[in-house]
Amino acid sequence: MSTDIVLEEKVIDTTNEEVFSYKLWKKVSDIPIDWDRLVATKDLFLSLRYLYTLEKTTPKGMKLYFVGFYKEKRLIGTALFQTTRIKASEAYRPKFSKGKGFLFSIDKFFKTTIPKLFNLDVLVGGNLMLTGEHSYYFDSSLISEKEVLNLWYKAICDFKRTEFKPNLTLLKDFFEYKKYDFEALKNDENHSYYVEPNMILHLNSEWNSLTDYAAVMKKKYRARVTTARKKIIALEKKSLSYSEIVKYKTTLFKLYKSVSDNASFNTFILNENYFEEMKRNLNEEFRLVAYFLEGEIVGFFTVILDQNRVVTHFLGYCPKCNKEYQLYFNMLLDMVEIGIEEKMNDIIYARTALEIKSSLGAVPYQMEGFMKYENPVLNKAIFSIFKFIKPKDNWIQRHPFKKN
Repeated sequence: MSTDIVLEEKVIDTTNEEVFSYKLWKKVSDIPIDWDRLVATKDLFLSLRYLYTLEKTTPKGMKLYFVGFYKEKRLIGTALFQTTRIKASEAYRPKFSKGKGFLFSIDKFFKTTIPKLFNLDVLVGGNLMLTGEHSYYFDSSLISEKEVLNLWYKAICDFKRTEFKPNLTLLKDFFEYKKYDFEALKNDENHSYYVEPNMILHLNSEWNSLTDYAAVMKKKYRARVTTARKKIIALEKKSLSYSEIVKYKTTLFKLYKSVSDNASFNTFILNENYFEEMKRNLNEEFRLVAYFLEGEIVGFFTVILDQNRVVTHFLGYCPKCNKEYQLYFNMLLDMVEIGIEEKMNDIIYARTALEIKSSLGAVPYQMEGFMKYENPVLNKAIFSIFKFIKPKDNWIQRHPFKKN
C-alpha cells in the first residue's frame, strides 16, 4: 500500500444513526473524481486543477493534505490542510515610524524580540496563500453548517493526533457577518483573532466600461482616476500567454520578490514556477497582466476568475516606476476593468492597502480566524502577544461613490 494515501475511512461522528467519516490523501492524483463533481463549480480554489497546480509549486517547507468527508459512504465535503514551519523572526518584519523616548524604545524592543522566540510547526485548516473562505466545501443540502464545523474540526484534531503534531494550529478564514456557531472551536481553547479585513468591490451590472464606473464617483475620486490613467499611458499593457510567462519568469519573480520582501508579515515565498503553472492549468481563468517600459517589464498583477468573482492574486512592481506611473493604483483599476468586461459581480481585493482600495469603492468585510498554541501555558499568552505585535488599524474608509 502506498504511504501517500490514507485508504481507510475514519469514523469521526455518528448523529441520529448517520455515520460520518473522512479520508485523507497526500497526492492529488489519488483523489477520486467525485471530488471535482462536488466542488469544481462551487470553489475553484478547491478544484483538482487548482490543487494540482498548488501541489506542483508548493512553497518550500509546506505540505498539503486533501480531506474528503463522507456521509454513509457518500462524499459530501472536501477540505485542504497545510503544514509548514514558520520562523517568526523571518516572517514578521515590523515597521516603525520615527519616534523616541522610553515607551517607543520598549515597544520597538518587544516587537523585534518576541518573534525571535518562536519557530513554529504550524497546521493550517485552510490555505495560507489565499484570503477568504476556501478552507472547505460541503453540500449544504446534506449537512447543516454547525455539523460541518464540528466534523471539520474533529478531522483536524484527529489529524493532529495521527499525522502531524504542530506547535500552533491556525483555522482560517470566516466572514464575521455570517455568524457561524464556533462552539466546538471555542470549547477546545482556540482563540479568535482578527487581522485586516477582506476588501470587496461590488460591481454594478449597469457598468459597461471603466468610464461608466468613474462616472458615478464623486468629483475628487473621479479626478484621481483620470490623473492615474493619464500617467499609465506611457506604459504598454499586455495580458501574457503561457509561453510569455515562461519567457519572462525571472523578471516576474524578481518583481514579485521586491513587493513580498517589503511586507510586514509573510509566511511563505512562492515557487519560481508558480505563475507559469497557474497559467498552464487554469488557462483563461488565470490572468497575468504585465506593464512594459521600453521593452522591459516594470510591473504585473495576477487575478483568478472564480465563477462570478475576480479574485486578486499576487503582483510585483519596480518601486520607482510605481511612484512615477501610479502603477499599483492603475493595477487596481485594471482589475475593475477586467471585472466589468467579464460581467463579474465582485472584485475580491483581499487585504493590505485598505484605504487605497476603499477609495475605489471597495468595502471592508471583517474575517475571523482561530489559533491555538498546543502548549497550554503559551496558549493562554499567545493571544495577548498576537494583539501586541499586530499592526494598528489606522486607516480611514473612503466613500467615493455619489449617493443614489
